[in-house]
Amino acid sequence: MLLRTGAMHVAAEKLEDLLPQVIRKGKQNQEIVEKFSANRILDSLLEDTSATKEEAQKITTEVVRLLMRLNLPRLTGPMIRELTCTILLQLGYEKYRYQYTRVGFPMKELESLLAQTDKNKLPQVVLDQVLFEYNAVKAKITSNVPPKK
Repeated sequence: MLLRTGAMHVAAEKLEDLLPQVIRKGKQNQEIVEKFSANRILDSLLEDTSATKEEAQKITTEVVRLLMRLNLPRLTGPMIRELTCTILLQLGYEKYRYQYTRVGFPMKELESLLAQTDKNKLPQVVLDQVLFEYNAVKAKITSNVPPKK
């Protein structure tokens, strides 16, 4: 496992050196490149889902394994979330997958919306769509979807 606990710390650091760098947006929209940290996935799973620590560790380990197989040079936060969602589904954690959903727009859909919508009405149109998606996902979470099949 890649989580920094006890004797695993040194091995985890060496293993994390084999993983891609992560590109994120800084406070002033500048691009920041940082070292990959499996702990950020673990923390976000614990914060954003109802997964137990044991489940979150298992999911995180599988995400890291996938990243190593993919051998990507760089990642972004949204890419990591998408890969994590894939692992959640592969492991049968449908409810956690819904809880981990990022609500928003695919690039092409947003480009089309920007081109077709009056700029004065755009904030309300975007908000309406985001709230629609949020409510649809929330309904799935609160329905009788078991945490694991």
